[in-house]
Amino acid sequence: MFIIQQIMKKLLTILRHGEAQSLDSAPDDFSRPLSAKGRKDILRISNLIKSRNTSFDLLLKSPSKRTVETALLLLDHVSIPKVVIEDSIYESSMENLLQIIKTKSVGTSNALIIGHNPSITSLINYLTNDYHIHVQPGTMVRLEVYVGDWTHITQGSASVLEVIQ
Repeated sequence: MFIIQQIMKKLLTILRHGEAQSLDSAPDDFSRPLSAKGRKDILRISNLIKSRNTSFDLLLKSPSKRTVETALLLLDHVSIPKVVIEDSIYESSMENLLQIIKTKSVGTSNALIIGHNPSITSLINYLTNDYHIHVQPGTMVRLEVYVGDWTHITQGSASVLEVIQ
């Protein structure tokens, strides 16, 4: 007897933190806060998410100051039941981000990750086989992923639903 695993649609939203202040505004890159423009851009995206009644099961985020601030602005408008700070998202490779999604998203169908370039752009390109997307600060990319389980997410397993800048 063959068991066929049902392929279900999952949603993966990838948000690059808002624009950060310059390097001279903090002792190091990790500690750079959002700029006024960065806060404004994230508030706009947060309001859009709220107005659409978009929900997420899980938020995975980097521990850097700008991603924490990005997440807090978002969480002021959207309730997300599970929030995980994942240290390795900061200065991550695309392969590491993929592994984080595979292991941390178990039991969810709609995950949000807030991270940094170049790894998030590389991840989107890899998952969609679309190498024309470059994620600027404060940009959100929503993907449909057709896998029965997050552990099966791989190259070409997603398509872009929308890009919000």
